[in-house]
Amino acid sequence: MNERRLLRLPSTQALACFEAAERLGSLTRAAAELHLTQGAVSRQIQALESRVGTRLVTRGRHALALTPAGRTYLADVRPLLQRLERSTADLASHGGLGGRLRLSVASTFASHWLIPRLPSFTAEHPDITLDLATRIGPVDFERVDADAAITFIDAPQPPATGVHLVPLRLRPYASRPVARSLPRGAGAPWLERAALLVNTSTPDGWSSWAAAAGVDGARRAQLRAGPRYDLLSMALNAALAGIGIALLPPFLAAPSVANRRLVALSALAWQPAKGYHLTYPVHHAELPALLRFRVWVLAQASAGADAPLSSAARAQAVAG
Repeated sequence: MNERRLLRLPSTQALACFEAAERLGSLTRAAAELHLTQGAVSRQIQALESRVGTRLVTRGRHALALTPAGRTYLADVRPLLQRLERSTADLASHGGLGGRLRLSVASTFASHWLIPRLPSFTAEHPDITLDLATRIGPVDFERVDADAAITFIDAPQPPATGVHLVPLRLRPYASRPVARSLPRGAGAPWLERAALLVNTSTPDGWSSWAAAAGVDGARRAQLRAGPRYDLLSMALNAALAGIGIALLPPFLAAPSVANRRLVALSALAWQPAKGYHLTYPVHHAELPALLRFRVWVLAQASAGADAPLSSAARAQAVAG
């Protein structure tokens, strides 16, 4: 009979002290978070170093830093600690069924595309709880407490993976009073007559849209860039306030067009290379809640692409 090999695993408390000390930058802050004394945290890290036979941290007078070996080791064990914490919490909360999915989502996309569609997800998967947080730009899953993200990027970058969901198709919109004051006709004569609101995630949007519209290079060089906004929803509100003309996706602009507060100045849309992607660490790919959300959100994207929900669909979603 083969004897069972004993695993030389470090204690989870030692690993938690090591992770918290690096993340918070000091033993004192790690001790406060873990409800231990500073000395206890230090001893746990020393015990971990003894177990692995390698120095993991360097201690200065006011700060703590990882050695190269410590950085490599933490990069490997941090995802495991997060999965252990997540699995334990899900088991305690849901008895092994369903679970909690933590999503980091681009703010405008969350508010105007994802959330209006979520009633159908909760109806289909009542045993899954979705936690939403927002941020701008790609998500570093080693630093952000999220299982997955929906972000506006070119493509997922290793060590993350994922799938493309929705393109961003941008058309020019203005408030009704501003639209009435602008000349209309072929060649977009209104381009030089109002401030062109710029979204920082697509800084070349106006020159690219104008090129697609056939505007010559000399005219494109004279375009007057207006205020810059980090969020598309900010650009929408600025356009509604009459500050200028915004390039917006239909899922964001349609409600204001329907209530006659916003006017589309052209049917031509420009699509940047970037789009909205569902991304996640490779080691999260088999999370049951994420697998079910991925199937659902891909179906929503293929059915609706970048379009808004119709009024009837919104009412049905709210009614369940």
